[in-house]
Amino acid sequence: MRLLNHLFDFDEIRVHSRRKESRDGFAERLSRDLGKPVVGRKIGRVVSNAPTSWVEASRLDKPTQLLKTEWIKKGAFVVPYGPMSAVELSLTDMMAKLVVDDWGQCSGGKFGSLRAHVEAGKLSVATLHAELGQIGRRSQAGPAERQ
Repeated sequence: MRLLNHLFDFDEIRVHSRRKESRDGFAERLSRDLGKPVVGRKIGRVVSNAPTSWVEASRLDKPTQLLKTEWIKKGAFVVPYGPMSAVELSLTDMMAKLVVDDWGQCSGGKFGSLRAHVEAGKLSVATLHAELGQIGRRSQAGPAERQ
């Protein structure tokens, strides 16, 4: 959140945890750290109508669809993060660009926030826009290299 806020200087930050005391405590600490309001809310109120972006970083023991694709606005920046998926399978259907940190890690093994999407063929080499490290190289490349 610190990095994303540094990059985007959010007007509003909403956080969620299943336990109210955890989400309120985290919101309070993050608000002090960032020097701006951070609000703890229930999951649907965090994501619903979020104008720009959200990060899913739940610590689940098994895949559980906590976040509904219908809550995500077109053009949103979405970061599913963690060993177990908390997003619906339909999430990747609405994404304009799919970027992962490491395709080898994302496509192998049994863990990953997008594991179900890989297994269902919704995230593959064909649907992948880039790996995260390639994004920086593309922005530094000359016009001919970007094509």
